[in-house]
Amino acid sequence: MKGFTRRDFLKMSGIGAIGTAAALALAACGGKGGETTNTNTNTNTNTNTNTGTNTGAVTQNAGSQLGAGENVGAVTAEEGTEFVTCPEVNVGGSYFFATLVPFRNTAGQRMTFVRYLYERLAYLSSSGKYVPQGAKSWTVAEDGVTWTVELFDGITDSEGRSVTAKDIVWFITQSQEQNTKPCFKKLKSVTAIDELTVEMVFSQNMADSFEVCLESTFLINQESYEASADGFASKPISTSPYVVTEFLENNKMNFKLRDDYWQTEEQDPELAHNIEVINYIFISEASQQQIALETGTIDMMPGINATVVGAFQNNDNYLVAMGASNNGNQLLFTGYEERLVGRDENLRKAICYAIDVDMIIQGAANGYGEPMDDFTPRTSSGWFESFKSMDYFHYDEALAKDYLSKSDYNNEELILAGSSSYQKAYQIIQACCQAVGINVKLDLQDQALWTANSNDGRLWDMCFRNTGNGAANMWSQNIDGDVYEYGDAMARKDQELTDMVHFTWQNANYTEENITKIRNYLFDHAYIYGIYLPYTLSVLNKDLGVAETVFQTQGQIDPAACKFATI
Repeated sequence: MKGFTRRDFLKMSGIGAIGTAAALALAACGGKGGETTNTNTNTNTNTNTNTGTNTGAVTQNAGSQLGAGENVGAVTAEEGTEFVTCPEVNVGGSYFFATLVPFRNTAGQRMTFVRYLYERLAYLSSSGKYVPQGAKSWTVAEDGVTWTVELFDGITDSEGRSVTAKDIVWFITQSQEQNTKPCFKKLKSVTAIDELTVEMVFSQNMADSFEVCLESTFLINQESYEASADGFASKPISTSPYVVTEFLENNKMNFKLRDDYWQTEEQDPELAHNIEVINYIFISEASQQQIALETGTIDMMPGINATVVGAFQNNDNYLVAMGASNNGNQLLFTGYEERLVGRDENLRKAICYAIDVDMIIQGAANGYGEPMDDFTPRTSSGWFESFKSMDYFHYDEALAKDYLSKSDYNNEELILAGSSSYQKAYQIIQACCQAVGINVKLDLQDQALWTANSNDGRLWDMCFRNTGNGAANMWSQNIDGDVYEYGDAMARKDQELTDMVHFTWQNANYTEENITKIRNYLFDHAYIYGIYLPYTLSVLNKDLGVAETVFQTQGQIDPAACKFATI
């Protein structure tokens, strides 16, 4: 497949600075407001090595693929631009939560709407750095496992209740008891030292573990939560800049800017809140996303389906932008011994070599993506340039049939499960498998059901997953055999792999050599196949008056963080 270049994208989309206002009757942003120029004053370091940056004005000397954190179509405000607060924006969303309960797994944790729902201890920015939210600072002791977190003074939720160290301890403890986030299983203890200080002690000195815990800890007052009749399922009490005014499952989710937001110190630009009212409308179907934009039902669609983005390219009424995701799309195989796939390595390899990745990128992502050469995407820490020259799965029908002949497969029906939003990718995988004689049944589930089933490999033979943010985090979520009673997320009990993971994610051992050993072990046994890294597309109506775009770590434009000017 010819690589999709930024030059190609520019030619197709005609992206440039915001110019003539669109003819669609959308409400332009107006009102009075000042420039939001936030800076991150935290000086702590972390082990995440993804350090890409956003591009500003688009250049014409484009490379062959997007770099880590690089975005095409980014707009930078001209000097002297007067910024305003936008009164209201309607945003399309292809991914929603079934409920807004805070005790959940990490699926979708980095979607833009989540930061409007819940403030965290720290936020993972598109540069790959963790920036403060509730945590003002953090330090580590000489033992490498004891971390001290200092909270900002004066954190309050929308009911006026304070969030202190004891609330942080309560949230983490509840998460541990409910076993919703594997990252907290690495914590040996969490203690409130005083009102604004939390001590976290880990079982080992593990790369990225502390930072992922920061990101996964929501700032919630225990009393507010316990007073809620439905556990925040429909109306959380927020510590974020916004409150939820209405929520309907798989329909809409509306936010209003608080007038009593607690944070007064300057923050990272990605945490800005420059819109008064944000109305999210759930639109999963591609053609409906296009219609909603064209009719003015929505003003922007971050993460638009790639198959319809062509309708907005070369159209002066719209801004089209693209960024490489921090997450890759992977195929995971069950490790459950009672399933043939779980115990038959040759069958797993046959499936991998049967898959035409270029066909998936073209057919399911409309060409907006690139093949992967590891389980970990190249936009995450724990990926190395050396992986490019190593052997990896590729489309080879003859090799697939050879491995199939060595397997114990006898026309059994295999289950490929996953979220219905990736239906085209599943159908292509199904067709590729059938072409070599493997019978695959699709089990497409809505997001709520899939969230509940995705970490239980006893329920499927293979699943399609979107994961990233560093090798250590991905290991803990997917291949740590000590996480669940039945093994890892694939129901695999491979003690050798688990020992390798536990050894390597210690900071002293988190080296290219040791990470590569795990990479090769996963490849040699065909446990996981990193298929492709998607490029995330966003479409905005220029009538909004977006003067400067801001992207988040998944490559999407963050509506509230963008800067607006009067048209």
